[in-house]
Amino acid sequence: MNNLLEISFAGPLHNQILQNITQLGNFPNFTTFETYNVAKMNIENFYNENHLGDAKILSFEEFDTQLKRVLSQSDDMTSLFTELKNEGLINTIQLDFLLMINDLFINATDPNKLGDNLFQLESQINNSPDLSFNEKALIFGTCVIGRNSAYYWSVAFSNPSNPWNIQNYNSPQAGPSWWARGLRDLAGFTVGFIIGSVISFGNPAVGTSCGICVGAGCSAG
Repeated sequence: MNNLLEISFAGPLHNQILQNITQLGNFPNFTTFETYNVAKMNIENFYNENHLGDAKILSFEEFDTQLKRVLSQSDDMTSLFTELKNEGLINTIQLDFLLMINDLFINATDPNKLGDNLFQLESQINNSPDLSFNEKALIFGTCVIGRNSAYYWSVAFSNPSNPWNIQNYNSPQAGPSWWARGLRDLAGFTVGFIIGSVISFGNPAVGTSCGICVGAGCSAG
């Protein structure tokens, strides 16, 4: 993987995982472990079918730890992203981009406008001269997940026939708005990508697979 556009598959795959979760027999009362298994199976199948190598999905224990870290935040990931910088896991330029993404979400009123803004930001990330490919991959993938997830949730919440529509059931999953769902999904990708990069010694394909897995878990959590 040496082209940022190759990471674009992460968004549609993330959304497909969310849709597949609705096929669980006990939906919407599924468990975190079931979410992990659906995400893991879908990602591994996609990687195998598209010859992307070993997805090397993070363990369930690590998945659960990262999931709880994201879900402990409010509908604003400023603190989380700042913590990642303070822990030496991202640099200042990456933090600046992540905070821009965060601000776009917490001020969002129109999912189409948000998508346009994120697409423009992806171009800025791609053209940044001060980041390595792997550093770009983390924030580019975060943008991709956010753009696709925000659209997915806005459609789901406006369509009464969608299984995720909050009018269809009364459960803890019904809480966050469409943009808040998208925001925690993209934050899940960020922390998952970091873990994947660590366990694979900097392989962006594994960072992406682990990011997709945690991002999907944050959606369903």
